[in-house]
Amino acid sequence: SATASTRTNTKATAAPHSTTSRRRYSPKHPVIDMKDVDLMQRERATNAAELGGTWHAKWRQREVSIKALDGFDVLVQQEAFVKACARLVAIPEHGLVAKLHGVIMPSAELDQSPALVWQYASGGSLADRLYHSEQRLPSSAAVRLLSNVAIGLEVLHVNDVVHGNLSSSTIQLTAPPNERPLLVSYGMAPALLLLQQQKRARRRRGGDGVGGDDGADDSSAATTITTT
Repeated sequence: SATASTRTNTKATAAPHSTTSRRRYSPKHPVIDMKDVDLMQRERATNAAELGGTWHAKWRQREVSIKALDGFDVLVQQEAFVKACARLVAIPEHGLVAKLHGVIMPSAELDQSPALVWQYASGGSLADRLYHSEQRLPSSAAVRLLSNVAIGLEVLHVNDVVHGNLSSSTIQLTAPPNERPLLVSYGMAPALLLLQQQKRARRRRGGDGVGGDDGADDSSAATTITTT
């Protein structure tokens, strides 16, 4: 995986932010409590466009990858966001699509940002392989990888999900010798739209609370989240 910059190996704890975050985890309400997460290491960003930090962690005895959404005020439309995540969690498991396990509400351990909990891929990202590895990707392997990416996208489309953020950083790789791609960060386009609207609103307000016409923007984005 990507090079680690810090090591924590501590059991994370955080105060709940709402009644939504205190409800018991279930596929229909996939909110994961930070006290059940064991952060192991924070990974180096491979793309300047990444939305936030990424952590290698353990949850329910499985390795996971936690990706933060820096600057995203999920509490503005929390129920809509959780509902959208539940829809992605419900996608049947497939060998070419990373499993989304759930969402974590903002906590101090994750820079006060909400985060998504994904299946962990020990081979790192395709960006790691292309730009930070001395091992070249043979043309035959590249063709096979792209063919598998296309199959993974078809799996998402069959489940009425558009990836919306496909890049070398959102294609993770399993470990060799049976290396294969895993698509991550899919279906997040509505959340990204809401994040952009929130950032524009904060710039117009000078960083103060929600008000005025900005609330209309957030409501519109939330409608997109629940229907994508």
